[in-house]
Amino acid sequence: VDVAHELDEMGAFLLSLAEDRARQAGVQVQALVRQGIFREALASVIAERGVTTVVIGGSSRGTGVTDERYLAILGATVQEQGVEMLVVDDGELVRRYAPVTRLESADPGAGEDGGGRGGPEAPGIA
Repeated sequence: VDVAHELDEMGAFLLSLAEDRARQAGVQVQALVRQGIFREALASVIAERGVTTVVIGGSSRGTGVTDERYLAILGATVQEQGVEMLVVDDGELVRRYAPVTRLESADPGAGEDGGGRGGPEAPGIA
């Protein structure tokens, strides 16, 4: 049994389900399956495809790899590329990581008031 191949097929299937749901909600999407370190693969896809927004789900009931610490690391990676990241949990937007501008990236303290790295910006988001 080729486990890597089976995982790729399962990933493609799960992504196709997510793609269908997003399209039904009126969102333009394209799913890709890549192998490697997720942050690095995501950074490559962002650069290759001109991605403007990344939407990622939070951990369900504390399981999975998308805990708060990992989301902060991933958010910083995405922000540094000038891309917004939205974290969704149970269909609700729970956090927005705004893109870092050149001015903010030169100032390590920029955004700590909720306007830059990792802080929520949309009304009603904690």
